[in-house]
Amino acid sequence: MLAAAAFSSGLLVFVLRAMAGVFPPSPGWIVCLTTACTVIGYAAVARTGEEPWAALVLRLFFAALAVSSAGALLVWTFVRLTMSGAAPAAESIAVLRTLVSCAAALLLAWCGSRWQRRELIWLAWTTLALIAFKLLFEDLRHGHLGFTAASIFLYAVTILLVPRLLHSRSKAAPCVAE
Repeated sequence: MLAAAAFSSGLLVFVLRAMAGVFPPSPGWIVCLTTACTVIGYAAVARTGEEPWAALVLRLFFAALAVSSAGALLVWTFVRLTMSGAAPAAESIAVLRTLVSCAAALLLAWCGSRWQRRELIWLAWTTLALIAFKLLFEDLRHGHLGFTAASIFLYAVTILLVPRLLHSRSKAAPCVAE
């Protein structure tokens, strides 16, 4: 049902435009409401312990939708705050997209290892892979050296920190089965 709401509200189109491609206009109230519902939906289905694969897939779906929609709203907000009144430049939007995506990957890795959520760890690695494709097909395509260097720097720091977050947390606080 949430997938249908995300599709019919225009949330999926907004996420795709905010995170890649032509930058979207202002999101409607229904997009913001659907985003809030995805975050609440993930909080409702997130549980600890071993569960069947169907429950894990459901949690993965809810988490991916919640993180991507919240990230898209954050990118849109950052672009509007930094480029008030002016048409945003493509290379500026690309760096802001990289910044939000890297922050999401770090947050996913930290939360996934801290609360033993496999789906968040999988999304952290998936986000890193998507950022690499984004660098190749968006940042390098615009050709502005300073902005491209900033995006690559953000990605390099993130790709170094995600494994450290996952490894240090797993050593410091092992999961105790009761």
